[in-house]
Amino acid sequence: ELEQKRLGADLEAVRRQADPGLLLRTLRKTAGFAKDEPARASEMVLLQSKLLRYQLYDAQRPKVLLKTEAEYMARYLRMEELVSGHFRYTFKESGELYRLWITPLVLVPVIRNLLDGAGSREFPVCLDVALSVTPDDVITLICQIDTAVGGSQLDRDRDRLCHLYGDRLVFENHTGDRSTRIELRIKPEEPHE
Repeated sequence: ELEQKRLGADLEAVRRQADPGLLLRTLRKTAGFAKDEPARASEMVLLQSKLLRYQLYDAQRPKVLLKTEAEYMARYLRMEELVSGHFRYTFKESGELYRLWITPLVLVPVIRNLLDGAGSREFPVCLDVALSVTPDDVITLICQIDTAVGGSQLDRDRDRLCHLYGDRLVFENHTGDRSTRIELRIKPEEPHE
């Protein structure tokens, strides 16, 4: 029971947290680009405002449309790409994301922890993300990064998601010598809200 309370508190902390590292890197980079690359600086400010708006307002709801969460994920990835300069990604979505509801901000920490686990962003990092909904309403998130990532943070992500979704979650971590692939499958409790 104590472990369940700790996991619940961890989940709540993740949901409330803005990514302070990304925010600080964004502010520094935006200031640097303001004079020489004003279009890039402007895009960064606009993206940051949308990310913060989602975190402060939409994420306070118990559930959000999966499509809305997907838009947040895409913006988060774009911001990481703009800030790092050494990060490339693909983000694909398929299926009927606009019909299902999900707890906000539970998928992005997996992506963030993959990127953090990749270490220094001084070398190129490539991440492929696919978010889909199957015909039987299973949410699938597949993340593949071109470096080996391990560690307790991905284990904590799995524990948090297990606490939230129980036996309706499958969380697989395939780490090889040169890549890591995370596969999540979630069967929402109430597919149509």
